[in-house]
Parts: sequence; structure tokens; C-alpha cells
Amino acid sequence: MQPTIGFQALDVVTSDQTPQFSLGTVAGAETDDGYKEYMYVKAGAAITGRGYFCQVYGDNLAIMMTTGTSGGGIGTRCGPALSAVAVGDFFWIQVRGKGPCRVGSAIPVGAQLVSSASAGVLDDGQTVGFEFINGVYIAVANVGAGATVEDIWYTYPTVGISIT
Repeated sequence: MQPTIGFQALDVVTSDQTPQFSLGTVAGAETDDGYKEYMYVKAGAAITGRGYFCQVYGDNLAIMMTTGTSGGGIGTRCGPALSAVAVGDFFWIQVRGKGPCRVGSAIPVGAQLVSSASAGVLDDGQTVGFEFINGVYIAVANVGAGATVEDIWYTYPTVGISIT
């Protein structure tokens, strides 16, 4: 990947009221946890905080994902925010490498994660209407509900099929 001029890995935890990059820009950086990539988006609604999972629509507008809001359908890009973000602000979501994820229950290593009824929270339940999230691997068992797990590996996550 070619370097993105002006991008610094420390910038991924901040948001701006004016765009600093073109929406949809993907930038990478080597970190203490290995190589990571991020995508630049605009908040269509407020994002609660670090690890809250966002879905990115075709216009690079991101909202926290919940069951039934994935109007973009199968293949829609998604990833976690790295901090709280106000509606209308521009920010980075993570799309590759080790990062955070807000989860709704105790989840075993390697479980298939799905959307949930709680905004921005992923789970492993097999509830009708929840959507599978492709490209996400949980590397450490979660200790319980409502936690932000740091050992999640992302490989360009997308929305998968709905559970029927």
C-alpha cells in the first residue's frame, strides 16, 4: 500500500468537523500490535465510543450497526470506531489488523460474530434477523457482557447474510 500523505497512526482516535482526507480513503500504519489499516468515513449518527461497530454505506456515511439497519445489504463495509464521534464528524474505522470490538455476551475464541439489537455491539447469538459479520476473528474469549475486547482481528469486514 502506498503511504497516504498526511496520515499518522495517532490520528485514528480523533475526529474532525471538517474533512482531512477524501471519504473512503484507506490508510495503513505499522503499530506495536502489527500492521493495521483504517478507512476514513463521516458519522451519520453519534458513535458511542471505542470498539463500537459501524456499518458504512455507499456514500461513506457510517452509523453504529444494529440488526435491521444494514440497508446496504450483503457486502456492505463495516468496522469499529476507535473513539466516540459526534454526528457529522469525520473519523477512521479499522478495517485490518488487531483492534477493539464491543461485544454483548461471553464469546468463545473463533466464534462467528453477528450484529445485535444493541447499537454497535456484536454477539455470537444465532437469532433470526441478525447478520453475520465476515472478516472478523475473536482471538481471546470475552469475559462477559458489555465488554470491549481488544483481541479481535479484522480482515476487511463486511456484512454477511441474515440468519433465517
